Amino acid sequence: MVESEPHYDKGMYFYLGYRLSGNIYNVGLQGQFRSNDYEIDAGDIKRITHTYGFGIVARPFQKVGFSFGFTWRTPEFESRLYERTHGYGSLNVFWN
Repeated sequence: MVESEPHYDKGMYFYLGYRLSGNIYNVGLQGQFRSNDYEIDAGDIKRITHTYGFGIVARPFQKVGFSFGFTWRTPEFESRLYERTHGYGSLNVFWN
């Protein structure tokens, strides 16, 4: 039996993503089983949230690659002070 070297493809691709979420109860925003000063009323919770993002993955070398992605999420609750879309990103290096 002859063993061969693993084959590593070089290349690059872009991706787009979207997710629609329904929220019935949010323990992080509505509290758990007791009342506290930082609880948000059930009527202020947005029942539908959207998450969307994009990214790029590149493998310029045989065993090393890079990926970058950014994601946004619509507000989870209604408030004049805090309602905003938030985003986060990531930059990764991978090898195998």
